[in-house]
Amino acid sequence: MRFRNRPTEPDSLLTRLDYGPVAGLGAVRKTRDVEEPTRLTVNYVGATVVAFSFDTPSGNAPKCNGNRVHLWPVSADSVPFGRTAQNSAAITLETPDGDQSLTNVAITTGAYLLGYAVGPDAPETAWSTYLNVVASAYIPAAASAGLAKGRRHSAIRTIYVGTNTLVFHYTFLSGFDPRGSGAWVGLWPGKPDTYLQPPKWFAPIESGVSEQDAAINGVVLKSASPYTLGLFSSGFDKVAARLDLNRLATRVTFTADT
Repeated sequence: MRFRNRPTEPDSLLTRLDYGPVAGLGAVRKTRDVEEPTRLTVNYVGATVVAFSFDTPSGNAPKCNGNRVHLWPVSADSVPFGRTAQNSAAITLETPDGDQSLTNVAITTGAYLLGYAVGPDAPETAWSTYLNVVASAYIPAAASAGLAKGRRHSAIRTIYVGTNTLVFHYTFLSGFDPRGSGAWVGLWPGKPDTYLQPPKWFAPIESGVSEQDAAINGVVLKSASPYTLGLFSSGFDKVAARLDLNRLATRVTFTADT
């Protein structure tokens, strides 16, 4: 991997780990993780309507940021990223959490999946129109008036916090291509509004695997100080000012123990 040292821009250093942790090697500095993921819940399913609620990180303005929901008939509990959705709708609220209904749908006895996207549809040239879908709720077959099962969402958690390296585990939905989507991670000192302030350190996720361990090197982390780590579905750029901060899938605030 090529490392960048940009004195006028935040560091952008991400290293993929190919092996899991080895028991007994090194002391892990424990952290207290508080995660704010994007979550989706189906509250009611009728023949022509699907009522749902969503919960996104604080600071998100869903309507302004182009958040959307998509509905597919499915045979499995996973987003069919390569298939056109049966129904789609924009989120009409500007609060980070709320509820809404998808109307004028045609629900039969088959299974369905509702997906929540933290951004607009991607261009047709992208690997998937729905690359900003970061949370889903599975609606089992014959659930014409029931609740959805199998809620899934993107996640990130810290594994090891050093002085100059941070190891973390990221999870996108099954079938998601981080590299093809321009997914990335950002790291901030403190607890800033990550929708407004570019990160001090950032890096693209260069793997096409939807879930694995990774690490950011070249950071400066102080004991007993809070930091925020964000996972974004798309919008990477080499220049901090051009990063798309609105595609936040989840973020975690952590503090290294002394």
